[in-house]
Amino acid sequence: MKARTTSAFSLGIALTVTGCYTTSNVATFTPLQTNYPVSASPEYVAQDGQIVAPNQYQVTAPFQFNEVVDGEVHANTSTRLALEPQLNDLVAKSQGDAVTNLKIQAVNYDHGSHASAASWKILGWTFGITGASVAVLGAAIGDRNDSSVHSSGLLLGGGIIAGLGVLSYVIGSTLKDPAEWQFQVSGQVVRRTAQATPSAAPLTPPMSSAPPLAPSAPLPPAPTASPAPSGGPRFVPSGVSHLRGSRSASPPLPPK
Repeated sequence: MKARTTSAFSLGIALTVTGCYTTSNVATFTPLQTNYPVSASPEYVAQDGQIVAPNQYQVTAPFQFNEVVDGEVHANTSTRLALEPQLNDLVAKSQGDAVTNLKIQAVNYDHGSHASAASWKILGWTFGITGASVAVLGAAIGDRNDSSVHSSGLLLGGGIIAGLGVLSYVIGSTLKDPAEWQFQVSGQVVRRTAQATPSAAPLTPPMSSAPPLAPSAPLPPAPTASPAPSGGPRFVPSGVSHLRGSRSASPPLPPK
């Protein structure tokens, strides 16, 4: 009973550890070492250091192409996506100055032989460990009961199962179609048509070279009307008779 429990426990651990297969490939995008400016936005920085806006260039050739990255089955790899040769060739053929609106996106994934190879390998591990466990159990029974019939049957059966496991694993190892990641690269080749927009003129007008004007003489204070006694005539000096709303009054004539 102890031997059977130990074999089942070993089988469970082995399947847990060896039953998972992964295929991964990390595609990296390092700064592009191109012969021309490349930008992911509508603007780009020209070789003279100026920022060129969309109204200062014309689109000569929109482009789109696919780039494929391979990954070895059941392995962890890293691949640099090299786009410099294609971009340099596109700009040179279009007689452009730069690339704008560059976009890179994954559009397709082909797992290759990943699933089938993993299935055969897992089957190989299962049969191999099971056959080995049966063989060990047969040997343990034979040593305890001195029964060659039972022990030989278990050893033979375990050997056959283990052999099937080895064969299955070998088949899985021969399936090596790589996994493929397909990326779509799009953008536009542009040609500069105008210089950068000049900086705006200062709002403060330039200083005049003419001599300053001499200060004018102060104006005399405006005369004010004296208040008249209550109920009597009001006298307004003749000098302010032109003011709006003012009234001029003359002194009464003496009686004749």
